[in-house]
Amino acid sequence: MSDRADVTVSIVNFNTKDELRKCLDSLLNQQGVKYEIAVVDNCSVDGSLEMLNDEYSHMVGILPSDANLGFAAAQNLVVKQADGRYFFILNPDTVVTGDYMFKHMVDYMDEHPNVGILAPKVLNPDGTVQKSVRRFPSFFAAMFRQTKLGEWFPNTKLVKDYLMDDFDHNEIADVDWASGCAMMVRKSAMDNMGGFDDRFFMYCEDMDLCRRMDEESWVIRYYPREEVIHRIGASSDKVPLEMIGEHHKSMFRYFVKHNALTPKVFLIPFAALGLWLRSLALKRKVKM
Repeated sequence: MSDRADVTVSIVNFNTKDELRKCLDSLLNQQGVKYEIAVVDNCSVDGSLEMLNDEYSHMVGILPSDANLGFAAAQNLVVKQADGRYFFILNPDTVVTGDYMFKHMVDYMDEHPNVGILAPKVLNPDGTVQKSVRRFPSFFAAMFRQTKLGEWFPNTKLVKDYLMDDFDHNEIADVDWASGCAMMVRKSAMDNMGGFDDRFFMYCEDMDLCRRMDEESWVIRYYPREEVIHRIGASSDKVPLEMIGEHHKSMFRYFVKHNALTPKVFLIPFAALGLWLRSLALKRKVKM
């Protein structure tokens, strides 16, 4: 990796070769700042590593892993090695728009030293807004949304408040937490946090990071002047049942970690019920 970069782009890849190629190509024309790109390949079997070595070894720092470390632990490999003043955490199933995105976001964070995380607007491939910034969930809001009840009754106040349905996604604003699919993180803040908590294999590690940064008085800010396109689930859709399980385990871990007043014995049956209901529904869907 290069010395004294303004931005270190950190991407964790797992069997998303085609999406990763589009993502990397979208980064080639960034202007106005010095940046480096690091890709951790989590033991992909789809030819991702070969593609990286053949097509991008001249511009990407490639960190192959002999095992699937999960998102948080893989990101921490970059956190420990990178020299950029800022990290840009990016999913491989994203496309960055605008050749000056990094410059604009770096300039903004340089001007606002209390901002620990700056999150761009995230769009679905069809151009609609993806709800990538949210409030910290209450236990009941999280458990409600993790079961089929959240799909059957999406307009309940619990879910709408958590997803910030009342929020204007065109305005710069401070938020509780932002999706790790695309976020710029101040290196000094990330170092202070010790990186991501790698006990979260996948899911909720971004919420946990924002929660810890919030507790240390860092600001998490939504910045819709820059946009990223995100196709949700390019990697996780390949193993949906396993990912449902990981989502529930991570949410359970989050509440145990951050809400000591909630008895663990009370959490367990709700987590188990949500996992069973969602797994059952998915199995039925696959059979159809």
